[in-house]
Amino acid sequence: MDPADIYFDLFKRNMDTRRLIILAALGAVLGFGAWLIERDQAKGEMLRPLWQLSSWSWPDYLVLIGLTAAFVVSWSLYFFMLSKIDAVVIDTLADLQELAGLSADQHKAIGRRLNIESKWLPFALSTLIYLGIVIL
Repeated sequence: MDPADIYFDLFKRNMDTRRLIILAALGAVLGFGAWLIERDQAKGEMLRPLWQLSSWSWPDYLVLIGLTAAFVVSWSLYFFMLSKIDAVVIDTLADLQELAGLSADQHKAIGRRLNIESKWLPFALSTLIYLGIVIL
């Protein structure tokens, strides 16, 4: 078997894994947002607005601390995981270019398809949901 074929297969698998991680995070964020909207419509507001901080009770503070901790830890793990898989994908792409003799245009086209910035979509959406919970 040609080494270029092996690297191409590895590249495709890594890209599929990366895509799955991003879509799973996006699905989790959308599912959590939908659950919050449904819960908010059924029971009223989850937390008092942040601008009414003086009327908060101790459980409100605990919910805010829990949400903030979950937000920070989960997104730290997400970005750590994606940084590792992005490094593997980029290294595999460089090896593939060397072994298969990809032209600069082909390498550029594959790099655009990688779409490194797509990992920010679930984070941005969850940040909006978090701010909506805390501020509104």
